[in-house]
Amino acid sequence: MRFPFFLNLVFLILQYYLFFTRGKSKVTGFQTLLGVYYTEGVLHLVNLDGAVISVSTIKGERVLQFTADDDEYPVTLPAGIYILNAAGGKEGRFAAKFVVR
Repeated sequence: MRFPFFLNLVFLILQYYLFFTRGKSKVTGFQTLLGVYYTEGVLHLVNLDGAVISVSTIKGERVLQFTADDDEYPVTLPAGIYILNAAGGKEGRFAAKFVVR
């Protein structure tokens, strides 16, 4: 038994939609920008209030650990590449790499 033309068309459109949307995340609202940067001896955190912050060197040596309650933290870090891990807070988990020159 053959499907009528419009049912074939609906089926084709559904297959196309599923193929191109599979695995894609859908934005359901505004996403919060999270971040970290280091300038002039100050570590700046963006929207990481309440998170437990851990800063490690690229070799895995932990150099800082604290709970974020402010946006700026004066700290002296030697030149190098660092990895910041944040857990908890409003946004869950976050990881970022930053460079100190």
